[in-house]
Amino acid sequence: MPNNQHRYLTANYIMSPKGGFSAFAILWLLTCLLYLPAAKAGWVIDAAGWLDTVKHQTFSAYINRSYSTVQSLYQFTQLITYAFYKLWGANVWAWSLLYITLHATNAYLLFRIFTGLFVDSQLKNGVLTSFIAALFFLLCPHASEVVIWKACYHYLQGFLFILIIVRQVQLFQHRQKVLYASIGLLIFILSVFSLEVFYLTPVFVLLTATYYHVGLYFDKKVYKSTILYFVVPQVVLMCGYFILFKLYYTNITPHVGNLFTQSVTGYLSKPPKLLFNILLLGRFFTIACKEWVY
Repeated sequence: MPNNQHRYLTANYIMSPKGGFSAFAILWLLTCLLYLPAAKAGWVIDAAGWLDTVKHQTFSAYINRSYSTVQSLYQFTQLITYAFYKLWGANVWAWSLLYITLHATNAYLLFRIFTGLFVDSQLKNGVLTSFIAALFFLLCPHASEVVIWKACYHYLQGFLFILIIVRQVQLFQHRQKVLYASIGLLIFILSVFSLEVFYLTPVFVLLTATYYHVGLYFDKKVYKSTILYFVVPQVVLMCGYFILFKLYYTNITPHVGNLFTQSVTGYLSKPPKLLFNILLLGRFFTIACKEWVY
């Protein structure tokens, strides 16, 4: 069997419901083994404050965060977490399984996206490479915060929304179905009221579409359609978001405002700090030692 045909058959199996379920099951089980032992951890600081808030604030105050000094439009996230709390309260196992499932789903979507990219690019061992990359993402010690700390739900959800939209863009490159654009639009609308990481979504969409057009020579009409049905609505919605934010809070200083006030030196110091923590397991050093390194 020719190598190209073998690669495409393997990828088709992975992309099928049966193959997809097998890949997700492996990722989910590994996530459970790694993180479920810490199910009772994570109810500290912001998480404890959130628990007190959801217990004692009115529904309207909680959804609109009228009690908070942090200026952000998080209505969808607030609604979802409120619904989860009403379903199972502060049950540590339920919350941990939710976070584990979200983290495994994000790893699985990364696997699907990169498998599609590598197969379309006709790279050797694309499926295996994608799965190993998903495992690295899954097991990375720096992912532990968003999986364990109960105040980090919105980060898992925000990344999930970005991955779903990028996957729809990828599918759209092969078949220009209205369904893909509709799903992408719906998820983006939800992400607008979830977490400010949605600012990056149009960038990832544009990069994906440009790679398929410029790098893989996909039809220019498909590229233009992607811009029209994905990028343009997202830019329009972002403009609407900032207008709404201005009307609601009277000034434009979202929760990410501090990102624009940090010095260049502050940003340039981040990569070596990450290398210290990743390669030398810096998180296990004493506070005094870490402060000296930083």
